[in-house]
Amino acid sequence: MNRPMSIRWAQHSIHTAARPTFAPAFGVAASVRALRAATAPELRLEALGSVSGRAHDAAGIAQARFVWMSSRTSLCAFRVTWNSMELGPCAVLELGVLRGVGLTGTNRQSQTGLWLAPGALLFWALRHGNARLSAESGFVAPLERDQFIFNPNSEVFYPPSLGFIAEVGLGWTFEG
Repeated sequence: MNRPMSIRWAQHSIHTAARPTFAPAFGVAASVRALRAATAPELRLEALGSVSGRAHDAAGIAQARFVWMSSRTSLCAFRVTWNSMELGPCAVLELGVLRGVGLTGTNRQSQTGLWLAPGALLFWALRHGNARLSAESGFVAPLERDQFIFNPNSEVFYPPSLGFIAEVGLGWTFEG
């Protein structure tokens, strides 16, 4: 059976759990799936990264910036194909780091925490020849939720227990 590989070379994401202020995430992805099967599974590996805007402590004095870098593995075990469209649920696992960098205030420090977040999403794609436009949205639940604080005890960011993810991407399929 042929196994085409898709490369998503332009990807734009929103991720509400990984940082306190809005910042888009950008990345690249590669996927492998069975060709021309109506319910073929797909495995996708992604590399994502984002830098947040300035986050403030409760007093509004100290500021920090957050850098999130993660890999995301998505398994879409049941993907329905109809004409040039694909649709299916996916299980995801993100593994990476979240780094908080103090920008202002006394005793500025940086802290890096592990990022581990399983989740689920709904995947949709539209194919035209070898080009592929895709979109997906869902939720992740960070298992490691490091608290980023300023001394003495002013919280800047604590990841929520459930975060929304959404992304769109353009890609190309190579058939082998």
